[in-house]
Parts: sequence; C-alpha cells; structure tokens
Amino acid sequence: MKLDSKVRVIPLMVFCVMGFLSLFSVKGSDVFEITRNSSHQYIPAIYENIVVWQDDRNGNMDIYGYNMSTHEEFPICTDPHDQWDPAIYGDIVVWQDERSDSTKIYGYNLSTQKEFPVTKHPSYQCNPAIYGDIVVWQDRRNSSLGNSLGNDDIYGYNLSTEQEFQITTDTSDQCYPAIYGDIIVWLDERNFIGAIYGYNLSTKEEFQITNENMTAGWPYPVIYADTVVWGTTTSDSMVIDGYNISESRKFRVFRDFVWKCTGWSMEGMRLALYEDLVLWVYYEDCNRDIHGYNLSTHQEFIVASGKDEQYWPAIYGDIVVWICEKDGETNIYGRNLSSGVDPVFLSYRMMVIFVCCSFVILAVFPTVISVCIKPYVGRIISERMVTSEKPRDFRRSDNPLIYVIFAVLSFFLGLRTIVNTFYGRIVNSSDLFWLIFGLFLAVITGLLVYLAFWLKRTPFVRITNDEIIIFESRTSKKVIKWRNIQDIDFKDNKVELISSSDMKFTIFLDRVDTRDKEALIEALKHPLEVPSYP
Repeated sequence: MKLDSKVRVIPLMVFCVMGFLSLFSVKGSDVFEITRNSSHQYIPAIYENIVVWQDDRNGNMDIYGYNMSTHEEFPICTDPHDQWDPAIYGDIVVWQDERSDSTKIYGYNLSTQKEFPVTKHPSYQCNPAIYGDIVVWQDRRNSSLGNSLGNDDIYGYNLSTEQEFQITTDTSDQCYPAIYGDIIVWLDERNFIGAIYGYNLSTKEEFQITNENMTAGWPYPVIYADTVVWGTTTSDSMVIDGYNISESRKFRVFRDFVWKCTGWSMEGMRLALYEDLVLWVYYEDCNRDIHGYNLSTHQEFIVASGKDEQYWPAIYGDIVVWICEKDGETNIYGRNLSSGVDPVFLSYRMMVIFVCCSFVILAVFPTVISVCIKPYVGRIISERMVTSEKPRDFRRSDNPLIYVIFAVLSFFLGLRTIVNTFYGRIVNSSDLFWLIFGLFLAVITGLLVYLAFWLKRTPFVRITNDEIIIFESRTSKKVIKWRNIQDIDFKDNKVELISSSDMKFTIFLDRVDTRDKEALIEALKHPLEVPSYP
C-alpha cells in the first residue's frame, strides 16, 4: 500500500529536527562524567590522563584524582585540614595546605605515592603552579604585617635541586603566578595598577607584558609556550586579551557585555590555555557556560552549555574538564574535543563585523538614495558654454572636503560608541544613552556625506537660454526668467537681479568659486557671447 505523502514526510521532519537540535547539543558521547559524588568538587586540573580536584566529601577540602585510562578514582591528600587549589604536571601534584598555622604549599608524587612539603617558611603561601621541576607560588613572607595582606611576592622551588628562590622583590603585591618552560607570569600591582609581568628563569630578567589597569579584572593570567592570555572585567564588560612574547604582539581574544548580570561573583572565572585553544566562562542569559577560541583558525566554539552551570575549565590536549553545577551539587565533567566542536556563528568578531557593516550602510544610505532618486542637479563639466540647448554651470566656493573630514570624525566616533556598547549579548538601560548617541552620529555622518556629495554635484548658479537658477541650499533654489529681468546691478561682492515685479534676486559672489567668478559676471553681462573659462 502506498503511503500518503503527508505520512511519508513525517520521518523526514523528525530527522531534520534531530539534526538541528544536534547542532546545539554538547551532552553527547564526547561528554563524560568524572565524578558522581553527592558532595562538592571544585577547581579541576589535568595533565595527560590524570584529573585532580579539591573535594569536600570528608567534611573538609581534600585533593582527589581520577585516571581517565583506567577509570579509577583515588585520594591524593585526605588530611583533616583543608587542601585547596591543586595543580599538576607529570607525576607531581601540588596544592595549598592549611594543616599548619598558616597555609603552605604541599606536593604529592603519583609514582612513589609520597607526599612532601614544598615550602617550610612559616608565612602564608597560596596559588601554586608547576611546570617540569619548578613550582611557583604567591608568598607573604616579606609583609611587614605578617600573614596579613600586603607585599605578596612570587617564589619558586626546584624539585630536583631542592632549592627555593625568590622571583619578585617589588614592595607591591605580585599574585597568581603561572609558569611554562622558563617563563613565569603573574598579576603585578606596582604603580597602583594591576598589570601582567613576566620573568625568564634562564636570563633572570623581568619584563612587563601589559600596562593596563586590571585590578578589577580576572587575576588569573595563563601561559602556554610564547602565548599569555588574561581577562579583564569591569562593572559592564568582560574582555580577554593575549600577548605573544616572541613577537611582542598583543591581540584580542574575546569581548562581551554579559558580565553585568553576574558582577557579584568571579567564581570559576579562571581561563585555560593549551596550544592554540583558549577557554573561558561565558555568560548566556546569566548562566555560566564554557566557550573556547582557536587562535589559529580564529573560530569561537562551544564546549559546554545548557541550563546547568558550567565553569572553571582546564585543558590538556583534546580533553577539557570543568565544574558542572546541577541541583545543588558540583561535579567534574569532561569532553573530548577531537570529536568536533559546535562553532559560534555570532561570535565576538562576527558581531563586530555586523555592527561595522550596518554602521557603514547607515552612513552612506542617504548618498546612495540620492544617486537613485537624484535630488541634485548634475553639474555639467565638459560643456561650459551657454547655447540654445545646453546650460552653463558655475561652481560654488563651499569646499566638500570640510564636510568629508567632519563625516570621517563623526563616523569613527559613532562606530566606536556603537561597538563599545552594542556588540554584547545584553544592553542595559544605562547603555541606552550611548546607543542613541552612536546612532545619532551615524545619522550625522550620513547627512555630512550626502551634503558633500550634493555640493560636489550641484552647481551654485546655472544659466540657461531662458532662465537663471540659484541653488542656495539643498532644499532651496531661486529661479528668474531672462525676460523678467529689468536690471542687473553689479556690486563689489554681489550681483542683484531686479525683476519686472520689483523682486530682487541676489547672487553673493563670495559663494562663487574663484575660478568661475569672472566668467559668471561676464555671462550675466553677455549671456550668449562669452567664451568658456577653464
């Protein structure tokens, strides 16, 4: 029996809907759970097939790990005091530990299953990072207030030589170190600003990467090879920038304006970087998701999204791990990017391009319309002699270049205002003024461009065999017939045309182009007898 055409189309519709929904799904076969404990798991870190995190299943914060090859979970440190913020490289896991009077840095060798202290100084230490045999951290031993805030420095420890060394000595705070190879980077608050500084362990030279005020930003620079990436947040924006050390080149990774709805928290905002991939927490409708950006292909993509909160990413190779908060529980999830990612069509750059193109269209729209409907008088250039068939045109002294200059200034100011306000996902009422101001400048730009075009294309005076036309402005012109002219009065700076009805028409000579002024006077005296002027 032959199926009805309406029945046959149902499977096709189902297939299309499923295919469409698959474009927005990230909880597929490439997403997997690492922890399923009813307690809370935080701050994951990953190296090769080992994932580590801090875990409160025992009533305090401990460090746990998971082997993705064997699918086995194991404890690393379960001391009854709190252990925080783990980092891993090779077989070594380090963390900040509160088992003594102040927080110290401890480590654990996964191969030998032995725990060891990295620091023994009685001061406060936190935010450890590790690469190879070098462990770095934030240290408060030089503070005049003891373990209180002030004068934090960056210290390091060589696991092979068992030697500790100081990296920064400035009396301001240096915080949140990250390390790759011989390069250490951190957030530095000297000179009353928060900038990114670096240090080369081989050359023992310190260098500055940024000089921007970042004290209100993400205090978590990350580094991989020659690339350093950091984030900056203000009350109304979220920006991710990068810097290539070998090329001394700064670049923009991402910018958006959805930070407004979550200004109360920076939890989980730490960035992640591996080779050309940058990961961050993206806010869609005030819900945290994981987005990424490929520095080579310039493609933004989605790692994890949905109604659940996804934050604090970490990456190694093709594997991304993060915190998934659902139903009051936080667990560690992972995803293999090698199976493909979901691109973001309306990415930061696409939105900027869209806004710029829209602004350009708005700015040139009046001029394009004028070309189509021709609300100007096309000035005749090749034939400048009056004949019985063709008129003679005389140019105005107004310089269109002045209007072009103001149009360019208005264009860039308006475009900058629009881009800085409008290419985010959310525009609050406080932005409405700047949005209207930017659109106003776009309209002004369009009018200035059109006015310059009109001045260039329309003559000031046109003399025909029958009449004289004075184009005083775009919307105003005066027309007088030759047969109605009773007298022409030539004065120093103007010519007055007196009609038979005693009406007076004035041509102001200072508004006539200097190249056409003499020719205009002669044409008014002898309309059909004067030769053309160049």
